[in-house]
Amino acid sequence: MESMPSLRHLTCPGYGRVAKGYRQHKPLQDLVKPHIESFNFALEQGLSHAVEDLPSYELKDPGGRKISLCLESVAIGYPTVADSNIYAKSVRVFPAECRQGAATYRAKLTATVHYKVTCGGKG
Repeated sequence: MESMPSLRHLTCPGYGRVAKGYRQHKPLQDLVKPHIESFNFALEQGLSHAVEDLPSYELKDPGGRKISLCLESVAIGYPTVADSNIYAKSVRVFPAECRQGAATYRAKLTATVHYKVTCGGKG
């Protein structure tokens, strides 16, 4: 007779702790490695390359002034626990914690924008 799924292991004292000498399954590591590497590349280098390729944006206001906007740099910070969480021992958050807690793995995006305003004449 097949046993029914159970959540009884969630209350075990050692739940969530990796056993001493435990090794992750190599084929599984190889399967997800490209995903992790592409994510890290996007954050560490890819985002900077994308910003370099963006042209500046120019517009005119009703007074005839030309405004030029240029995105200089963009950075994504590290995910952290909420500021209201006073019980956390560490502010860092890891992807596994987010998956287990049904939370998002989000962080602040910071951008440096340069602007230039030029007074123009008619004609």
